Amino acid sequence: MNVIDILKENIFSVITAIVAIIAIFQASQQLKMSNKQFLFNKRIENYLIFYGIYELYMDNIKLLDYSDEKSDEAIIVDIQFSQLTNNSYLKDITKIINNPKNNDYKTEF
Repeated sequence: MNVIDILKENIFSVITAIVAIIAIFQASQQLKMSNKQFLFNKRIENYLIFYGIYELYMDNIKLLDYSDEKSDEAIIVDIQFSQLTNNSYLKDITKIINNPKNNDYKTEF
């Protein structure tokens, strides 16, 4: 028996093995692409969160200047906090500051 006779007898096994190797390679490539897409989406999401918070900060930076009246600090903290957390990503933290003694909000947060 030579190699050609062995291949003739096992032609379907050889074809199946070759197709399986190609399928494994293709699945590996698809997995790499999927991971890259997932990481890209996470980076975009984090960038949008950062950018939203940064814009909120830049819009309200003058609220953090206490150089004029030091006595007003305690009065306007609640209003400032509400304006500084006026972002869809920070909406849950506003409940905590409005109800400081409510442990349900703190535990959920």
